[in-house]
Amino acid sequence: NTDDPEWKVSWDAAREFANSKNYKEAITHYRNVLALKPNIEEVKWELSKALVEVGAYQESSVLLENLLETDGRQVTYLITAGRVAMLAGNPEQATNFFGQALEVAPDGKMAVDAQKGFVEGLIAQGKIAYALPLMEQLLVKGEITAELVRATAKFALDTGDLQKSAYYYRQLIEKYRVNPDTLLEAASV
Repeated sequence: NTDDPEWKVSWDAAREFANSKNYKEAITHYRNVLALKPNIEEVKWELSKALVEVGAYQESSVLLENLLETDGRQVTYLITAGRVAMLAGNPEQATNFFGQALEVAPDGKMAVDAQKGFVEGLIAQGKIAYALPLMEQLLVKGEITAELVRATAKFALDTGDLQKSAYYYRQLIEKYRVNPDTLLEAASV
């Protein structure tokens, strides 16, 4: 529409570029919108996601933290901030964001995403003993994948729980096709 203000035209263009995965152009247009209208939360959110796509994690993180100052209980922001922190190599910060998301929304699909991120952050920190019961909770919740079952079996073995490890390796072998390396791991238990 030719009557739309400049910021709206730029925002529409940013969205079109983002939808076509031309993130660099989208970022330019999102920044133009923020220069004209610095307080539109949705523009900051969309810009933060585009920045992640081009690997600009630090800048995305700053925007997400700004959004969280406005609405610290927004689970989507918390989970995205956790993912960005993981991508940026900061698992401690990531587990903090994922943990906050779990406190705000302990149930539902978002809670599962937050718990998966929390587990990933703990594993990245080498806190296997803390991650293991949370991995088992995910399995109980029905988030069953061969990767999660294998990791749970392996971490149970690493923490010395041979019975639990054998149980999960048995589940893995019975339900999934496994490669020879996994069979060797299972045989060692």
